[in-house]
Amino acid sequence: KQSAAGTRGPPLAIDLPHFHSVDHLSSFTLPLMDPKARSFIGLSRAKFSWSDLFRRLDDTATGPDSLKILSKLGNGAAPGDNVFLSGNSGSPVIECPGGPQCSLEAILLPNEKCDNLFDFGETCDNLKSFHETTALMERGALGFLKIVRIDSLGQPENVHYGYSPVLLPSFRPVDSSDFSRGTTSNQMPMFALSLAESETAVRESFDSIAVVLDDIAQRGLTMLISVLVAACCVVVVVSWFVALSVSAQVTQLSTLVSSINRIQSNIEFPEWRSPSAEMARVRDTFEKLHLMLQAANSAFQIGDLSQAYNSLHDALLLFKRLENKKAIGIANNNLGNVMLTMYRAMKKTSMPTIGGLSRGQIIRKGCQYFKHSIDAGEEALAAINAQEGWSETYLIFMQQLSNRYFNRAIFLLAVRDDHPNPDEAENQGFTDLSTCKDMDREVVDNGETVGFKGDEDVYFELLLCRIKGLLVLMKSGYEDEWGIDELFRDAHAALVSALKTPCHSLFCDVEPAGQMQRLDSTLIEYYLLLASQTKKVIGDKEDEYTRKAAATGIRMLVEDDYLIGEAAMLALKSLVEITCISTAEDLGGDDPSDVRSILLQYRHRINESLSLAQAGKDVMARECSNAAAVGDFSMEAF
Repeated sequence: KQSAAGTRGPPLAIDLPHFHSVDHLSSFTLPLMDPKARSFIGLSRAKFSWSDLFRRLDDTATGPDSLKILSKLGNGAAPGDNVFLSGNSGSPVIECPGGPQCSLEAILLPNEKCDNLFDFGETCDNLKSFHETTALMERGALGFLKIVRIDSLGQPENVHYGYSPVLLPSFRPVDSSDFSRGTTSNQMPMFALSLAESETAVRESFDSIAVVLDDIAQRGLTMLISVLVAACCVVVVVSWFVALSVSAQVTQLSTLVSSINRIQSNIEFPEWRSPSAEMARVRDTFEKLHLMLQAANSAFQIGDLSQAYNSLHDALLLFKRLENKKAIGIANNNLGNVMLTMYRAMKKTSMPTIGGLSRGQIIRKGCQYFKHSIDAGEEALAAINAQEGWSETYLIFMQQLSNRYFNRAIFLLAVRDDHPNPDEAENQGFTDLSTCKDMDREVVDNGETVGFKGDEDVYFELLLCRIKGLLVLMKSGYEDEWGIDELFRDAHAALVSALKTPCHSLFCDVEPAGQMQRLDSTLIEYYLLLASQTKKVIGDKEDEYTRKAAATGIRMLVEDDYLIGEAAMLALKSLVEITCISTAEDLGGDDPSDVRSILLQYRHRINESLSLAQAGKDVMARECSNAAAVGDFSMEAF
């Protein structure tokens, strides 16, 4: 009543908490006074739950030894006089160390004792600082404080203490004599709700979080490793399938490229098993290139030199666009050989042009083609030498370059008379011939199993090419600067060596008897050439060469079941020649003229059979076909 009648503040009174039913309750009372008479009219009273107050801190994560404290304020009571605690369950704990009502100082600083008169140590400083904080709490302040206290072991301990006021609205009339004038609202701090927790407990709460985080991290790491392992397995499997498919197709591509020149024109281009889109495009490109090269080869073999030239020229342009230096060199070499064949056909027919090219253009283009092919070969040989040094690959490239020198030598010596500078062409031709001979010998001396003597079929064909080229030069009046007899011996040795191996590659297309006929026909041609060159000089020598030629020719006519047409013609020619120097006694009593007549009849019949292949062709086409079949130059495979 006195508080209500005075002017100090709202006369709100709150009693001590007491247990009622299932909760701890307190009640607050507010007396109603007549402001004029100052007489007591009545009393308003309400109850509230302490658990509801403490439950406001349920969302705040706290440690096991944290304290939730409610301090009563107002009515002259210091905040440390009336203190109520709450456990972690949110229910008030009335049993305090000092009784139902605990001192805030006793709760937070139980081991702090100070005599203000005689003790000026750290303990007193802690108490003084704490009392300053409780004074702020009394005025309804909001704040946070770090308290340094002494624990039970006498060691300093940090306690984090936060507090906040519980404000209750209070209303006073503007005019106590006239309530109709309204009231004024005041926020009255009745309690201070606070939370105290030691620094050790705060850290312990993070320790549990660290354990949880560590567990989460371990699980995440395990899952990540599992995903990575699974991904690696998937990548390995996919890569294996991709590598398998690509390697299989690359193997097919490699086989295709290596055999593209061996595929016969009447055989379709091989199909691939399940090719990728990229490989399918590569296959289509090679198919077109294959058709182009087959067209060039077929045209060259049948004597269609214009078509062969156009196809090889298109291939050269394609290879230049692809920057394939090896193929560029090969194409230039083959084009040079086409120019040689065109020139020979023009010389035989005296035609001014062939395929739109004059004799001068053919010579100029042939020189350019052979120069480019030799330059490409020299560059490739130097690159191989820099990369591998003296190796099998080096010898193979050297042999290829040697063939190109031989081809240019044959070309320059063939076109000498129509060359702008005949002497220079002749000198260069013999220089190339000497270079080729030196390279051939170097390859033979340093590589018995590669290059020049790598395969018996390649070696045998190479020797035949050299022999035929030298025979052409000897027919043109040049001396044998090489030593053709040695080439014949090497070719015969290569053929005999191949006969010792069953199913040798030399006999894949031509039987052993056919290969022997090819060699014997060149030998007959050589003997007949020597016989014609020694005529009227040394008669006995002429007869000796003629008899050698006839002995070689009679062998194939008697022993072999089938004969190559050109070889049969040369064999019969040698027998006709021998009848010119033989007597009836030499021929077993037969008249040499009768024998010669019968031989000429045989030769005429064979010639007619061979002419059937040229039936319907004009003179130029026949001469182009004959020039392409001379066989004294090397056409290279791409």
